Amino acid sequence: GPLIYLVNALAVGLSPRQEVGVWVLEVISIAITGFGIHRVVEREFGKDPAKLSLILFFGSLGYVLHPGNYTEEFALPLQVAALLQFSKSIRRTSDRRGWFVIGLLGGGLFLLRPNLVGLHLSIVAFLLLSRISSDALRQGLGELAFLGLGFAVTVGVLLAYFAANNALYEVWDEVIRFNTIYSVPTLRSGIDAVIEGARILSPTGLVIFSVAAWSVAVKSMERRGGFLSQGTLLGLAAVGLPVEYAMVAVSGRSLD
Repeated sequence: GPLIYLVNALAVGLSPRQEVGVWVLEVISIAITGFGIHRVVEREFGKDPAKLSLILFFGSLGYVLHPGNYTEEFALPLQVAALLQFSKSIRRTSDRRGWFVIGLLGGGLFLLRPNLVGLHLSIVAFLLLSRISSDALRQGLGELAFLGLGFAVTVGVLLAYFAANNALYEVWDEVIRFNTIYSVPTLRSGIDAVIEGARILSPTGLVIFSVAAWSVAVKSMERRGGFLSQGTLLGLAAVGLPVEYAMVAVSGRSLD
């Protein structure tokens, strides 16, 4: 997406040698993500699960990002920031600013690469389903409105910038046309992409661990009255894991 060009411009500003600047941004991005993951998990589940989350994150990172310089590296801080804000906002009845911030972050992810918005699709689905199940649909629609407004602001600001520089066609070509051609949404390619992603991560055991943890979480929350009524990251994860697998399948590609 077009936002990656601004990342590259920032890398040039950090060092005359662009690759050095990119490496610096990668290290900063991964460090921020690790800190954010620890904070989110510790807030929700405690210190020991937070330590385990860091081990899983850094233990699998090399398999996912080798040889480096993937767009996803720069998206990770935005995703973990959205998770942290979600964990705060879902417990408040009138946190419009928080949902607006989540939308801003979603717009940034979309402009980095459209198929990186799986987390925000999960948030939208979870929010709607949880509010419906608790007879608070009107509240949920209001929260989604502010989330959508934040998303529109980010995209609108970037579109205005590119319009001022006569580059709107290039944005269309990068975000819509390229990603439409790049994606291969067939059943065979989708299955292959999921299998390939699982193969890459197989040495870490992360896929088996995540599916097992997802199954246990869903069963546990069902016994407590249904996971859709639980305003926690556990509920979001129950919705989000299938969504993320679906996003991989729709793209037709595992990582590249």
